[in-house]
Amino acid sequence: MSQRQAFQPFLFLMRTIWVAVAAFVLVAPGGCSVDTDIPEGVLLSCFDGSHCPSGWRCDRATGLCLSPGMMSPVDPDLYSARRDFCTALWSAAQRCPGEMEEVLGDAAQVFDLPQDSFVHLCVTEMLADTTTADIFELRAGTLMMPVLSCDQLADLMCDMIDDPEEAPGC
Repeated sequence: MSQRQAFQPFLFLMRTIWVAVAAFVLVAPGGCSVDTDIPEGVLLSCFDGSHCPSGWRCDRATGLCLSPGMMSPVDPDLYSARRDFCTALWSAAQRCPGEMEEVLGDAAQVFDLPQDSFVHLCVTEMLADTTTADIFELRAGTLMMPVLSCDQLADLMCDMIDDPEEAPGC
């Protein structure tokens, strides 16, 4: 498996995470109340029940709002693999802040979030991705992150991002 295949979930993440961070920052401090019908199959993220529609509960294991009687739609092994991948990604970015900023420009600010917040956001974004990554690919990527030098991490990020405007330093 190539490095690019091992990190395919990251492509989706980097393309959508900046918008999600902005929405999260605006909504998270005060919570929200949703007074509308939620379409079937929509995943809503949460930290606690105050971030979910009335009558729904927050599944703390996945960070998703669940309607009454709904079981978590996420395979626990897949959730765990995504959480581990996001944790390793955050840690790698902390080792290499200059390279992340050089490659990602302003989008690198997402790595300024506290680890728990970044991992929650990252996992939630990956869960919303319709192209489910293979657990093996996530585990391979997780194992690879700590051994990459900062230059290797920057090169890998450049390889993964197709649009040069999304990675101004590539």
